[in-house]
Amino acid sequence: MEQSLEKQCVGCAISSYYTVLSIEKFLPIMHAGSGCIRNGGPLMGAQNGSQQGVGFSEGLMPSSNLVDVDIVFGGEKKLKKVIDKSLEYYDADAYVVLAGCVAAIIGDDLEEIERSYEDAEKPVLVTEVAGFKGNNIFGHEQVVKKIIDSLCVKSDKINPKQVNVWGIIPYYDPFWAGTYDAIEKMLTELGFEPNIIYGKGRGIKNIRKIPEAAFNLVLSPWWELNIAKHLKTKFGTPIFHYPVLPIGPTETTKFLRALKEYANLDESLIEDYIKKNEDKYYYYIEKGISLLCDAKVLPKRFLTIANSTYALSSAKYLINDLGLIPEKQYLSDDVPAKYQQLIIDEYQNFDGGITAEVEFQADVGKALDDVRKLREEHERVNPPVLFGSLWNDVEARRWKTDSIHISAPVGNVVILNKTYFGYSGGLTFFEDYYSVIAKRFGDEL
Repeated sequence: MEQSLEKQCVGCAISSYYTVLSIEKFLPIMHAGSGCIRNGGPLMGAQNGSQQGVGFSEGLMPSSNLVDVDIVFGGEKKLKKVIDKSLEYYDADAYVVLAGCVAAIIGDDLEEIERSYEDAEKPVLVTEVAGFKGNNIFGHEQVVKKIIDSLCVKSDKINPKQVNVWGIIPYYDPFWAGTYDAIEKMLTELGFEPNIIYGKGRGIKNIRKIPEAAFNLVLSPWWELNIAKHLKTKFGTPIFHYPVLPIGPTETTKFLRALKEYANLDESLIEDYIKKNEDKYYYYIEKGISLLCDAKVLPKRFLTIANSTYALSSAKYLINDLGLIPEKQYLSDDVPAKYQQLIIDEYQNFDGGITAEVEFQADVGKALDDVRKLREEHERVNPPVLFGSLWNDVEARRWKTDSIHISAPVGNVVILNKTYFGYSGGLTFFEDYYSVIAKRFGDEL
C-alpha cells in the first residue's frame, strides 16, 4: 500500500546544497533535474526565515539540469562541461558537486569524474545525495563527511584550546547563524578557541584546522553526532556530547558545569561566568514580570510538534524556567531508532520530577490529527500553546490558542542573527513567547 507524508518538516537530501552555501566561498554544483533546486528552497530557505545563500545564492548555482535524454545516454559529459565552466567563471575556494536521484539511478561514474579534477587549481568534490536515500539531514551529513575526507589531513599538532563545534544544521535551523556566533562568543570568553566551519569569516581555513582540535563539542540530541563519530574514527578526536542545546539559565548553567568537568576547567572561572550571566538574566526578567503578575489567565500547558533539537531545548526552558506543564511532544525530524532512547530519557529528566510523553512522528499531518482529537475531546478555557512550525497555525486558530514557531518551516518572517542559545537567548525566547501571549490577550479585550 502506498504511503505519503503530510506537512513534512524535513526536506529532500538534495537540499544539502544549503550546507555548501553556508560555508564561505564554497560553490554547490547541481547534477540533478532542473526542479531539484526549487524542491529544496521553500523548507530550507524562503519559507524558513526568508533565508538565502550569501556570496553564492540559489539562483546562481550551476546545474547540469538533467532531462530524459540524459537518462538514456548518461550525464557525465554534461556535468564535466558544467564543472569546467564553473571553474572558469566562479571564484570559489571549493566546488562541491551534488548528485541527485537521476544521476544515482542511471549510474554516472561520480568517482571517475572527481578523479579527473585532481589536478584542478581548486578542490572539486563530488558526492551523491539522492533523495530516495534520505532527507536533508542525511544529505547534510554526506556533504560534510565528503568535505572532511577530501580537505582534512591528520595532524601531529593538537591545539589543547581548540574545540570543533557541531550540532546545528545551517539553514534547516533558521537560527543557525546567530547560534553559532553566540556559542563562539561563550567559548572564547571561557578561554577556548572555537572552530566552526559555517558562516561568515570561517570557511576553508577552519575546515583544514578540524584535525587539530582537542575535542568535538556536539550540542544536539543527534544532529551531526555522526560527523563527530566520523572524526573520532578518522583522527581520534574525543567527543563531548551534550544532548540539549541550552536555552535559558537552568540548562545553560548545567551545560557549563558539565563542560567544566569534561575539560577540567577552573571552577572559579565557570562559577563567576555563571553568576554574572544569571544575575543579568534575572535583572531583565524583572523588567517584564508585570505581564505575568497582572494577567488573569496565562497558558499553563504546551504541546510541541517540532524537530528534536528545538522540541527538547524549548521544553527544558518552558518547564524548568517558566513552570509550564508539557502535553504530548511530537518530534518531526525522522530521528533514527538508535538515538530515540537517549531523547526519551531526556524527557523523563525535568526538574521537579516532571516527565513528558514523546512520539517520533515525521508525518506532521498525523500529529495534527491527534491534536484535533484532543481539542474536540477537551474543549478548555485555557488550551495549550502549540510550539513548532507554521504547520501548526491553522489548528492553533481553531483552538483559539497561540502557535510559536521554533522549527522549520517557520514561515514568512525575517531571521538574521537571532538565537535562543544561552542566557541571552533565553531572554529572547521569553520575549517572543510572552509577546505573542500579550498580543492575543490585547486583541480579545
